Amino acid sequence: MDSEKRTTESILAKLKELVESKHIISPEEWIDAAVFLGILKHDENNKRLSLEIIAKKKRKELKDTGLKGTGLDTEWEITEEWQNWQRQENLIEDIVDFIRIAKKEADIRKIM
Repeated sequence: MDSEKRTTESILAKLKELVESKHIISPEEWIDAAVFLGILKHDENNKRLSLEIIAKKKRKELKDTGLKGTGLDTEWEITEEWQNWQRQENLIEDIVDFIRIAKKEADIRKIM
């Protein structure tokens, strides 16, 4: 990972690998991951905004075809644009949750 660019995906993949291998993650590793994810969250928010704009343009296209109400919403929610936007929203929520958990985990492990 040192020679590769650090990304949200690479950090989460490394943490997943550690968890799956039953490696005990040190407080320093928790905090490092939280700090890096906090920094990269800005980029993820920018990506979310771009995906939201694309998804809302798609909704307008669908609306222009005459769809209305729940039919419009249903058609929009099955588009790739909407699904990409929602995946990005979920990723950001996961990052925020991870940062919060990482801080608590580090505090708990320092006490132990």
